[in-house]
Amino acid sequence: MQMLQVRLTVRVLSILLMIEFFVACGNSYPARHDVARIPSADTALQALVIELETAATDSTIYEVHLVAAGTRASEIAVARIDKADKPSVRWTGERAIEIKCNNARVLHYQNFSTVLLGGKDFAGVSVALSCGNAGYTPS
Repeated sequence: MQMLQVRLTVRVLSILLMIEFFVACGNSYPARHDVARIPSADTALQALVIELETAATDSTIYEVHLVAAGTRASEIAVARIDKADKPSVRWTGERAIEIKCNNARVLHYQNFSTVLLGGKDFAGVSVALSCGNAGYTPS
């Protein structure tokens, strides 16, 4: 009876260790750190600048997200850049932002975003991107 309990305990511990290993290996998302939150004039929205943790030899990746005030970043960024300093973000209108970055490599950019404010209320936001001397020209 005691030998059966030992075997059962060893099997349970083995299964738990395997689950922990697979969960740890499956977490492929880099750590994300809020760098800046820039509120809109009416404070309903925020432009959120996030720094993604990268390996020692990789350049820092920055993302800009548009969110309802006080909420976390969404899964989809309106801009993702690297090989540059932290982008500067400013609200140019009630529902318009401008993102500036110095000669960055633009990995992702979208010129419009719809943000859930709560319930059934949404806000459309226009996004302008200016990187380097001539800005970003989509191909």
